[in-house]
Amino acid sequence: MIKMLITVLLSINLFSIVFGQCLQKNNFSTRSYEIGEIVSIEHQLMEFDVCYGNYEEGVFKIADFNHNLNGGNYKVSMIRINATWWPPCYASIGVFDDIIETWQGDNRVALVNNVDDLGQPWSCEQWGESHEVENPIIIDGQSCLDCGNNYPIFNWFGYAYTDYVFIDHNMKVYYLHNGISSYLANTIIQEMLDAIPSF
Repeated sequence: MIKMLITVLLSINLFSIVFGQCLQKNNFSTRSYEIGEIVSIEHQLMEFDVCYGNYEEGVFKIADFNHNLNGGNYKVSMIRINATWWPPCYASIGVFDDIIETWQGDNRVALVNNVDDLGQPWSCEQWGESHEVENPIIIDGQSCLDCGNNYPIFNWFGYAYTDYVFIDHNMKVYYLHNGISSYLANTIIQEMLDAIPSF
């Protein structure tokens, strides 16, 4: 029994070492933001190509959700951070669809897919068409016009794929999580909505 337990523990440790390196962008991957920190104006204003879905602005900026910059519209957001080569990202598309279905029609909630390494193997169109919901918003995580090919959203908020970042109406990082259930995501989104001032 003890031998079996030791074998299991060693296997888990080996799995973490091997697959942890695959999940992280590099051995020194540390995110810029932690829970409770405000996303800088510089980062909010960086633009990314929307490669799938109907997004009225044409390019994506986190600043689109900042009421001080968007005409006074309070919004909360959740960004899902994916890589096309990591199977759990693709396998959990259904969870993201469930979250989208819950908040469709609520213009205070923005749900965005950040996809890195397009074409390895999935294209943006293939990723989008894999969703059950219509026109999920997908941005090319490497398409930042001002910051080069350095995975900015991953580096700001991620540590491993599939990470989720929740940003409240004050542009504060409300919650960070690797992998998530639709129940937990919806609970967090509702908490953020409840904190929006009512006039």
